[in-house]
Amino acid sequence: QWTADGVVISTAAYDQYSPTIVNDGSGGAIITWHDGRSVTSYDIYAQKINASGVVQWTADGVAISTAANNQYYPTIVSDGSGGAIITWQDCRSGANWDIYAQKINSSGAVQWITDGVAISTAANFQYSPTIVSDGSGGAIITWQDYRSGTSDDIYAQRINASGVVQWTANGVAISTAANYQYYPTIASDGSGGAIITWQDARSGNYDIFSQKINNAGVVQWVANGVAISTAANTQSSPTIVSDGSGGAIITWQDARSGTNDIYAQKINASGVVQWTADGVAISTASSDQSSPTIVSDGSGGAIITWQDYRSGTYYDIYAQKIDRYGFYGQAGPKLVAAKDIANDQGSRLRLFWDPSYLDAEAYQTIKSYTILLGAKTTGILGKNSESQGSGIYWQVAGSIPANWLEGYTTVIPTYADSGLQGKPMYYFQVIAKNSDSTKMWYSNIDSGYSVDNVPPVGVGNARIYSNGGGILLQWEKNRADKDLMEYRIYRSTTAGFAVGSGTQLSTTTDTTYNDPSGTNGTAYYYRIAAIDVHGNLGSPSSELNETALSLELTSFAVSANRRNANIAWSVATETNNFGYEIERRAAGGLHLEGGSHLAWVKAGFVEGSGTSQTARKYSYSDKNVGSGIFSYRLKQIDRNGQYTFSRSVEVVMGVAPNVFELAQNYPNPFNPTTNIEFTIPANGLATLKVFNSIGQEVATLFDGIAEAGKYHQVTFNAKDLSSGIYFARLISDGKSQIKKLSLLR
Repeated sequence: QWTADGVVISTAAYDQYSPTIVNDGSGGAIITWHDGRSVTSYDIYAQKINASGVVQWTADGVAISTAANNQYYPTIVSDGSGGAIITWQDCRSGANWDIYAQKINSSGAVQWITDGVAISTAANFQYSPTIVSDGSGGAIITWQDYRSGTSDDIYAQRINASGVVQWTANGVAISTAANYQYYPTIASDGSGGAIITWQDARSGNYDIFSQKINNAGVVQWVANGVAISTAANTQSSPTIVSDGSGGAIITWQDARSGTNDIYAQKINASGVVQWTADGVAISTASSDQSSPTIVSDGSGGAIITWQDYRSGTYYDIYAQKIDRYGFYGQAGPKLVAAKDIANDQGSRLRLFWDPSYLDAEAYQTIKSYTILLGAKTTGILGKNSESQGSGIYWQVAGSIPANWLEGYTTVIPTYADSGLQGKPMYYFQVIAKNSDSTKMWYSNIDSGYSVDNVPPVGVGNARIYSNGGGILLQWEKNRADKDLMEYRIYRSTTAGFAVGSGTQLSTTTDTTYNDPSGTNGTAYYYRIAAIDVHGNLGSPSSELNETALSLELTSFAVSANRRNANIAWSVATETNNFGYEIERRAAGGLHLEGGSHLAWVKAGFVEGSGTSQTARKYSYSDKNVGSGIFSYRLKQIDRNGQYTFSRSVEVVMGVAPNVFELAQNYPNPFNPTTNIEFTIPANGLATLKVFNSIGQEVATLFDGIAEAGKYHQVTFNAKDLSSGIYFARLISDGKSQIKKLSLLR
């Protein structure tokens, strides 16, 4: 990203050695090194470079310490505010090596006393310091220490953001075990303390030990440290990284086989090793593998890299990932796809995933897979759920056993489908588990949505009538599709016309439609199709045709009053009208054996008004009809004996059927009140609410226990609402139905 062959950090006179680096928190970095520009000794310098590759401080770097004699091998950590704290081994005393530290801010100004604060000036030698943040703007520093005069030990000290040491003068003993302890490295414990590891000769061979120290300077594990590996021969050059849970992962080069290999071990916050005794083999390739370094993988595991002589000719560089349980690489399953299931009614998706590599005969580690279903909001989930910090709310959707298969698939239920209201996006993740669910490997996250692919059934028994000033269409109610939204009416003056947006006349949630817009004497052709809430259009009806006549019927309704059916209608105009026969037919049996139809019977007659341009209202009461569902229609007869039929209207008389059904409101359209009826098949809790076109609740009409076998009627008063489309939704016993309401002012 920067200048070819690198950006100059320092080209000062003589030598600059041993750089170390830390992120500056803004996409750049701070680099420190020991520097021979003075000719007579080595000093400590630092430089900051931004994300664009431009150095930010004095050319060739800012002096951190130019004290007398040599200062060597600096290491560095962020101060959490864009600056850094640097520590090094220092020979300013002229006789012994000591440990010093200095803080530099984001502008390149040193913050503590000139040439640094003394961390340890104990007797004899202190050297090889490493450093980690204490999480409070200060740092914890560890080093190997020869103050005993007989062998090297491990010590540590904490310094705060102001440059004041916090623990015992010259440091707290981490390990003073027999023989030598060398080359400590350090990682944060996430709680203001640190975990330190080193190579240790207490047994006569070099082994790997570790110790935890809290923010008060008190060691937390067994005296002189916990054994990480005491395998045969030599273990050396340990490095360490936090595991993100208060523990650490340590890696080292290991000669237990006779040549150097790379091993690693995890230790928890309580000082208990978590993986195979003496460590997990990271690489046991031929010849030598040495000098490992380590970084967190961000998921409780680590990535380790080392120099490798397996070729037998030259050293190469290799790397390996190990997860939080001590397994190589990415052991989680991989979600491949979340796909809609074709030709279904929606509410389901099929997941496909590749197994964990541990789901195999060679390992037999994975015993089951748990599937998680998630959403960005809880609104489209049908159960309680919780977020895991990703912004996705999760719940368990299922589980299947592991069977050493090459791939897995399963069907997962969803709670909503894509449709006219949008696409409810769901998220999925698969968890591979061991036998007791103490180890879990998570897949990647994938997403998808379900689709209702099945259109409503075709419109049945469609009929057409001339209705004076309009043309009346009538058809059977669709009782098969519970997700039905409405019916669409298509019209043309040409036979054999195509259904489409150019021929769509109107929509209705009723099973009748009166077209008053025709021109007298003009023949019209109609087709009717049902559409569900997901936008699926059913097969249109066969083509119907009729010629517009002169009677203008503006309303026609039938209501039940116990065993009496009250029929009411109104007309805008009449021409040569003799009167109206009221006809009745029992519903539920339109088609008899042999294809015959139940006959319409005359229930009464009301005299008409001849020729009139005045709107008139008529009514008739059909007495003692009985129980059941009945249809009524008007037979309008003129004085020449010609007649036309109105649309038919259903009415339920007597005891309601034990079915789950939300009836269409009456009247519809309405202003400002309308009646809504519903029935349920068994006594139970029911709610009936009204929502506007963007899904906001505007009224609760019923919320309580409803009785079976009874028509429940409520009135919706929309006096405070604006004109538009509203939706009534009935919910009971896990079922729901929706009806479209039209408010016209």
